[in-house]
Amino acid sequence: MIGESFYTHDDGVVYKYELKTDPPEAMFWATKKLKPSELKVYDGQGKQVFGEVKETILEEINNDGQSV
Repeated sequence: MIGESFYTHDDGVVYKYELKTDPPEAMFWATKKLKPSELKVYDGQGKQVFGEVKETILEEINNDGQSV
């Protein structure tokens, strides 16, 4: 699936996340700043995750790997 990726948190837990941008091709734009509503994060059981993990992933995507 396009827009589906995985993130390993500092504690070793792996989370699946999906980008759902409007329009869909916006996920490839270098100038796009992802909104929290466009990021869906799931744990190993497929339950949606909110909070610190989602914020961390969102920050890393928006900063494109640059130090904060």
